[in-house]
Amino acid sequence: MNFLILLFLTAGALAQELGLMTLNLHGYHPMGEERRFENHGDSKILLWSHIHLFNQDELKRGLENRQTQLAADLKSLKPDILFLQEIGGGKVDESKNCEDFYNWNTALDLNQRLTDFTLYPACRGNTGWITNYDTISKDIVSEAGMLIFPRGSTPYPQGVMIEGTAILTSKKIIVQDHFVQYLPINRHRETFFFQGIRFTTAERPEQWWIAVNIHGGHKIQNFEQAVATRHFLSGYIAKLGKNGFSGLIVAGDFNALDASIEVSTVPWDFDRRWQTETLLTSELLSMNRSSYKPFATLPEFDALVRTQDTVKKLFDWFAMPRQRNDESLFESFDSQKCTGKQFKNLNPFCQWSAKIDHIYLSDSINVQEVSGLYQQNNWTDLKETRSDHPALWTKIKL
Repeated sequence: MNFLILLFLTAGALAQELGLMTLNLHGYHPMGEERRFENHGDSKILLWSHIHLFNQDELKRGLENRQTQLAADLKSLKPDILFLQEIGGGKVDESKNCEDFYNWNTALDLNQRLTDFTLYPACRGNTGWITNYDTISKDIVSEAGMLIFPRGSTPYPQGVMIEGTAILTSKKIIVQDHFVQYLPINRHRETFFFQGIRFTTAERPEQWWIAVNIHGGHKIQNFEQAVATRHFLSGYIAKLGKNGFSGLIVAGDFNALDASIEVSTVPWDFDRRWQTETLLTSELLSMNRSSYKPFATLPEFDALVRTQDTVKKLFDWFAMPRQRNDESLFESFDSQKCTGKQFKNLNPFCQWSAKIDHIYLSDSINVQEVSGLYQQNNWTDLKETRSDHPALWTKIKL
């Protein structure tokens, strides 16, 4: 009896609770600035809060506001692993490269406002929000009607920022490796950028986990990215060996809905309902032909070849001997575990439509609580928004 009690107490003492949070920062998000409109003479059309529609003073002032508010929020939230996407770096009026990104970016600025976090930035390398003579086809005005940019102007010919991602960790997390990948995903040699960390904790030093930060593409490309990333992670784990490996955390802006709605995310929670390659290929091609995200639709033959290649790769991988806690993942957002009571000042919510931000977890990881945060965040309103994305919070037990 005493042995059983000791065993129970030891298991309880070893349990490790962690807070996870993912948020797309929307670059130099100008929080608190006026909304943007396209002037049509007798009427104005409300636009999305695209970064290149704001002048430099607005971007500087709005970004300072956002960074101040978000830093205060994070001091209260105290996440143990924070996944950030669309980190902006570089100066808006100059050419930019990854060296500029690492010298200064919004995650670095945010981390300097915090305490007890360690920052792991990663430069994707693409320049965002470049304007040319076709970008602004109508006068851009503020809500009050003030002219911001006249039709045909090119305020940012060198782009507003260079983009990347970042992971911030608390003192609970002991990072053993930080890796950045640019994986080839198809026969066109397109690549997918993502970052990850391998970590342990002081309470569980004999075990280790992998946390990956994703900013995905769309439709068929999104599916290719997921399969390539799964392959890489399996190989990474295999090289280190099974000893001590205890699970995967894959988080970020996937730019795709859950697999029950959007088939491109199937590789993250792949299951036996996809019994044949033919069935999955057919579903993916149907998605490609749909009016959903027309900008990402591929020519039919290209879509067919790429889909067949990638589906075969997925099924071949799934047929391999499965490594414990590697292949089996699930979407962590469960509305039955959603309360958000302690985050009442951060506008928490539990019903999330069009959810493209996810945290996928290994089956061995226990979800304690989840919540959406910043329900006010959207693509047009800037008044109290930290970004154009809501945030996802998940409390887990390892």
